[in-house]
Amino acid sequence: MNYTEQAVNNISCLYDEPKYCERKETLMKLNKELTKHNVNWALACSMNLFLRGIVDEFHDIDMIVDRDSVETIKKIMENIDAKLVDTGGNGYCESDVYLHYVIGRVDVDVISNFRVKTYGTEYVYRYNANELDRSLQNMPLIPAEALYVLYAMMEGWQPKRRFKRLALEEFLKENTIHPGFLAKESVNGDLPSWIRWQIKSIIE
Repeated sequence: MNYTEQAVNNISCLYDEPKYCERKETLMKLNKELTKHNVNWALACSMNLFLRGIVDEFHDIDMIVDRDSVETIKKIMENIDAKLVDTGGNGYCESDVYLHYVIGRVDVDVISNFRVKTYGTEYVYRYNANELDRSLQNMPLIPAEALYVLYAMMEGWQPKRRFKRLALEEFLKENTIHPGFLAKESVNGDLPSWIRWQIKSIIE
């Protein structure tokens, strides 16, 4: 699959289709404020996949942030009249910080130290500025490799996550950008053995 072509098509839709207008404007506003205040952040989950051309839809904006940036983000959200509607986990995703905001009609999740607890174990993804990717429009993205592990772990809680995990698997077989990340996780004794075996199959 030509992921770059699909990413271009997705971004064109983001700018041209009315149904995306509010989400696009919210993202642009956030990016401007976060950049202005030197916040360490990156997109995760469905919008990350959308901007890579892996899926053709997203519904909300999920941000992985550095723990030291959380207080700054809270002030930014207050200044742009974002409404904080939730701060709790659900027993499966219990991040150190989880802030669910609504800006207009757009849901925005702010997550620090993304912790997924399934399969009798726990996996934590921490923001790392040195391993970020950039979308075609220069938005910071957490690595596709990290998303693969996160979706695999979330699959133990929500089987529907399998679709995105498999889509990421196909993408990574053609576009492994951070092989060191996968090599590290392939021997991570805290991960279920089936995930480690899947990671090894991608590397090989």
